[in-house]
This record gives sequence, C-alpha cells and structure tokens, in this order.
Amino acid sequence: MENRSFDNLKSDLVSLGFSYVGEPSKIAPDTENVIIEIIKLFTEDQKLYRILLAWMDRFGDLIHVERLASQVDLLSDYDKLILGVTALKRVNAGDIRFKVIYEKILKQKNKINFNLSGQDNYLIEKHGIDLEFKAFGITTSKILPSENKKIMDRKWVLKINPWLRLRALLGSNFRADMTFIRLSHQAVNAYAAMKLLRCSKETSYRIWDSLEEAGVESLIQI
Repeated sequence: MENRSFDNLKSDLVSLGFSYVGEPSKIAPDTENVIIEIIKLFTEDQKLYRILLAWMDRFGDLIHVERLASQVDLLSDYDKLILGVTALKRVNAGDIRFKVIYEKILKQKNKINFNLSGQDNYLIEKHGIDLEFKAFGITTSKILPSENKKIMDRKWVLKINPWLRLRALLGSNFRADMTFIRLSHQAVNAYAAMKLLRCSKETSYRIWDSLEEAGVESLIQI
C-alpha cells in the first residue's frame, strides 16, 4: 500500500487529537494505522513524529499495542527501527505493554543494515545523544515530545471519536475494536472483522458471537 502524505492524514490526525486546523474525518480512523503512517514519514517530518510522542503521553492507554505489534513484519527495515525506538520510549515512559514491540524488533536489529546520514554533531553536543535511538544503532540528538499545546483536550477527543471512546469504556482490546467496526457497519460478519482487525480466527468469532448474543446494537450507540 502506498504511503500516505501529511495532507492525506490530516483529518485523521485531527480526529485523534492532533491540534491542526481542519475538520476531523467522517469515520473514526484506525489509530494503529495512523501511527504506522507517521512512523513512515519520520525522515521527512520529524516535527510530526515529536507531536506523536506528545500524543502518546496523553492518549497512550488508548493504543491497542497488540494490533500495532501485528504490523511489525509488514514494515521496511528502516521503519522497524523507528517503531522499535518509539516502543522503547513508551516503555521508558512507564507503559510496559510496548515491551513486546521493543523486544521483537530488537531481536531483528543485527539483521538490519542501516546508517543514518546527515547527523548534526552540533545538535548532538548541545542536546546530547538520544539513548533510545542509540539502542537501535542510530546516533542522533535527543528527540523529545513536542509541547502539550499541540495535543487537544482528551475529553473533547473522546466526544468526537467513538472508536477511542469505546476503548476508554471497554479497554484497548479486540472487544472494543470489534464493537466499533460492527456498530459502524465496517464488517458484516466475523470473517470480515478478522481481516480488518488482523486478529486470529478464534478471537474474531468468539467476540463477534458474544456481541451478537448480548445484542450490542441495543446497548451501545456511536
């Protein structure tokens, strides 16, 4: 799939709480897919990456880490390293769920041939080396989260984003995700949900059947 540009991502970013001028997307975006697209844009837009780090500080609990981990093997070697760095930053921030991503990519690090060019030695001397990047063999100056003003109020975001709202209610898991794609009519059966969410067949059919049994459409509106 072709990488998305910033302009193409903008409405999804607004929906997630990135403070850009513009309208949110009509359908709540796939959070993990948006994160991956930002990772892919790292070389051309480090400012956006720094905003992502700030967003993770405020909304990190609403990331479905298992879904994010499922995309590791679909990434280029370079993008794997950046995702690994990002996961390590989250672990160091106290979210140990990201350890599964960090460790998975760290095991592959020695098989990846990558050199970061254009390093600014002045910035490294001024700000110090980024230790998370260093752990993946990349020498660069510290890359820190942007200012909090770049991120919208959490209460407002949950109001406009039903997918994140369901995760806040049910947890950042496949049950919340399947509830959303079912109620938003993005999947008509367990098989379609499995393909869309990239979960196991057993997980998909078990959760789909339980939502059917509970009559989820009569219990929750989005």
